[in-house]
Formats: sequence, C-alpha cells, structure tokens
Amino acid sequence: EHSVDEERSRQTIVNPNRSKINSYAKQDKDLKQNRKTYFATDLMSKSPKCLYTSDTLKTVLDCMKKYNYRHFPIMNSEERLVGIISDRDILIHLHKDHSKIFINDIMTKEVLTAIEHTRIQDISKIMLHEKINSLPIISSEHVLVGIITQTDILNYVTKSNPIDLWI
Repeated sequence: EHSVDEERSRQTIVNPNRSKINSYAKQDKDLKQNRKTYFATDLMSKSPKCLYTSDTLKTVLDCMKKYNYRHFPIMNSEERLVGIISDRDILIHLHKDHSKIFINDIMTKEVLTAIEHTRIQDISKIMLHEKINSLPIISSEHVLVGIITQTDILNYVTKSNPIDLWI
C-alpha cells in the first residue's frame, strides 16, 4: 500500500523520463525521415571498363596497370556479363606466360550482381558476407551498367556522414 504522497513522488520521477524518451523517439523519427537513402546507382562507377573471355592475362595486367583497377567485368562475344576477374584471380598465374593464359580459364564465372536500385547497406552486407571486393551492377533488363567496389563505398563514407548510408 502506497500513500498518496509516495504515489505522487513516483509519478514525478517516471513522467520526466517518459517525456525524454518520447522526445528522443521523435528526434530519431525526424532524423530518419530527413535522411536520403543511397543506392548502387549513386556510388557505382558507370560504364565500367570490361574485358572479354578471349582476352589474355597480358591484357588484364596491362589494363590493371593502365587504369589502376583491381576488378574487371568479363563479357562474352554477345556483350553479356559472364564473369569477373580480380587481382586475386591472377596471382597464381603470374609466373606463367601471360600471353598464353585466357581470361575465360582463370576468371570467376559465378558472378554475384545487384540491380541499380539496391541499397548501399545491402550491397555492403553482401560484400562482407561473400568476402568479395566488387559487385557488378545491372539494369532491370540484365545489362551491365556499372560496378561498385569497397573502395567506392569507403570513399563515400570518408566524405560524408556514414549514418546516411544505413537507413
């Protein structure tokens, strides 16, 4: 049994906290409403430099040096995405004759992709979970339109408020 004075004292203690919690919840809701959601199309490199299944390791190495890229989408003769090659894929072949090794033989053939309107948060989760450093971006018609790399995401995060990415 509580006296009337004890009950008033407890209400005085509880009510300010509820007010603060409601205030924080309102601020959080307002902040979320004012944030922009970022998608692949916002950060990706558009019209990426592609290589072809018939290209050689020499071509890959020359392009990596020329463009300072570590990943290249690989296209077939019908201009369809069929693979991806990265600096990791070529390491075990560096001691061989570069002009006799074809991309088709060393590329990663099972390529994960994302569509243009995939949230950056989701792309980041995929990259972390799959332990990959890049993700080709395709249109709704399954046409390659870009590539996003961990470097693209990190560059953006260092130039802006990282919270904006995680809606």
